[in-house]
Parts: sequence; C-alpha cells; structure tokens
Amino acid sequence: MEPVSAFHYIFPKQNRGIDCKGKSGITGLICVPERLINEISTPHGNVKFIELVGVTTSELNALKSKKITVTDLYRRLNSDITDYRRNSVISE
Repeated sequence: MEPVSAFHYIFPKQNRGIDCKGKSGITGLICVPERLINEISTPHGNVKFIELVGVTTSELNALKSKKITVTDLYRRLNSDITDYRRNSVISE
C-alpha cells in the first residue's frame, strides 16, 4: 500500500454518499495539505499532515480522466470543509 499524500484522490467507486444516510453526492475524497499544522520531524522521519475533503462522483471522474488536477479542483471548491449538500463544481 502506498502512502497517501497531498494532492492525491481516493475514489472508492461507490454509488452512495459517504454521509451516514448515504444520500449525499459526496462519494470520495481529495487529499490537501493541512494549513494549520506544519511538518514535524520525528526519530522515524518527517511527517506531513493532510486534510481529506469530500468530492462528488463527477469530480472524481474528471480527476480519473485527467480533465482536472486535484490542485485545480481544490481551487474550484474554494474550501477545505466538506459540504454534504453541495453540488458538483464539474459539469459532465
């Protein structure tokens, strides 16, 4: 298993939302740098912190087909808070 780092995406290929009722359009995640916690050095190496931001299936498909990058999508979202009620910022 490779480590998860900033500007990667997690596409579980599920059809239901990741909210507790499964009704949200949010079906996957992007990884972005944590802005409030800096990298730390440990005896075992450096640790960089990331945040997980919820994204829609349309957004994940655009990432998978390389129509957009995680960085571009993150800019379009303009937030690092997952809003389960939001619409996709990508039109299919």
